[in-house]
Amino acid sequence: MSNQKQTKKLGVYLDSMINKILYCAFSFFANILITRYLGVEFKGEYTYVLNTASMISILAGMGIYHSIPYFNRKNQDTEQTLFEYMNIFVFQCLFYTFVGILIGVFTPGVRVKFIILLMVLDNVTQQLNMLMLVKDVKKRNRIYLRGAILSLLLNGIIFVLLEKYVLAAVMVTAFVKVYYLISYLVTIHKPISYRALNKNHILQYVKFGYLPMLSYFLITINYKMDVIMLEWFPQVSDAQLSYYSLGVTVADIAWIISDVFKDVIFSKTARGDHYKEIAAAIRVSNAFMCLIVLGMILFGKLFIQIFYGEDFLPAYDITVMLFFGVPLMSWFKILHPLYNAQGKRVFSFVTLLIAALVNIGINGAVIPHWGIEGAAFASIISYAVCGLVYLVTFSRMARLSFWSLFIPRKADFVKIFKAQ
Repeated sequence: MSNQKQTKKLGVYLDSMINKILYCAFSFFANILITRYLGVEFKGEYTYVLNTASMISILAGMGIYHSIPYFNRKNQDTEQTLFEYMNIFVFQCLFYTFVGILIGVFTPGVRVKFIILLMVLDNVTQQLNMLMLVKDVKKRNRIYLRGAILSLLLNGIIFVLLEKYVLAAVMVTAFVKVYYLISYLVTIHKPISYRALNKNHILQYVKFGYLPMLSYFLITINYKMDVIMLEWFPQVSDAQLSYYSLGVTVADIAWIISDVFKDVIFSKTARGDHYKEIAAAIRVSNAFMCLIVLGMILFGKLFIQIFYGEDFLPAYDITVMLFFGVPLMSWFKILHPLYNAQGKRVFSFVTLLIAALVNIGINGAVIPHWGIEGAAFASIISYAVCGLVYLVTFSRMARLSFWSLFIPRKADFVKIFKAQ
C-alpha cells in the first residue's frame, strides 16, 4: 500500500497530531539555532519585533477570516466562497504592502521597518492559513511542516555563516512566510481577479468578523503583551527580557496538544457541532498537558542547558511558572472555534476583554516590583479567568458535568484517534 493511501486512512486528529509533532520538532530545533545565534543580547529584541508585528497584523486583517466558518456553513457554493475570500486576502496584502512601503520610507528606525515587513506577511499568511484549514486540513498540515523544515535549514545557515544580527533572523522569518503565502495560493488553486471582490460581501464579512478579530487581538494580548510591557519598564534588563522570551518560547511547545485539537475542530465546526467529540478532545488534551508540565518541572533545567546553553539557565524558574498557565488556556484554544462558528461573538469578546484587562492591570502593577516573575503571574491569572469561563459555559451548552471534562477515558482516545 502506498504512503498516500496509508495517510488517507489516518484519522484527521491522528494525522494532525503526527504533523504537529513533526512541525514542533523542526520548529524547536530551528528555535534553538536562532536563540543561540542571537544570544542573550538580541533574543529579547527579536521577540519584541515578532510580537509587535503579530499584534498589528491582527487589527489590519479587519477580522475577515474569522467569518469563514460561519459563511462557509451558510452558503451552498463553498468553492465560490473560498474563491472570494482568497481574492480578498490577496488584494488586501497588496494594499498593505503599498502602505507599508510608504510608512517605511518616511519613518526612521530599522526596528519599525522590521515590524512593518512582518506585519504584512503575518496578515496574509494567517488569513490564507485559516482558509486552508476549511478547504483541506491535511494539505495545510503538510505545507506547515515543510515551512518548519525550511526555517530549520535557513536558521542553520545563518547560525554557521553570519555574525549576530537581528536583521538576519527577521529575514529568515520573512522568507518562510513568503513560502507559506506561495504554497497556500498554489494549493487553493483559484484565479486572482479583482472582479471577485464584492463590496457587499466584504462588508458582511467585516461586520461579522470584527468582534472575533477584536477577541483574537485580546487573545494575543494575553499571549504576547507581557513581552511588550516588559520592554517598557527600565527595571527589566535586556538579559531578563531574553530569559522571559525563552520561557515563552519553550512554553509554546506545550501548545502542540491543544493546537492539534483546535485546528481540527476549526475545520469540523465549519460544518456542524460536535459536542461529544470536543469533550473527548478536552479530556485527552488535559492528560497530555499534565505530562508535559510534569516533564518540564523534572527535566527543565537539563533541557535548557542541553539545547539553549548555560547562559539561559536563569530562564528555568520563569519557564516553569509559564507552563502552569498553559493547561488553563488550552481549554479556551480548543473551544474557541466552536463558539466562533456558532456566531457567539459577543460572549467571546467580553470574556477575552476581561482576561486581557486582568493581564494588563496585573502586569502594570507587579512588573515594577517583581519583574519577569510578575509578568508570568499575570499570565497565569488571565489564562485561568479565560479558560474556566469557556469550560464552564461549554459544560452547560453540551449538558455535561463540569468535572466530567477533566479525566480522560479509554473511549476518548478511541474517539479522537479514529475520528475522520
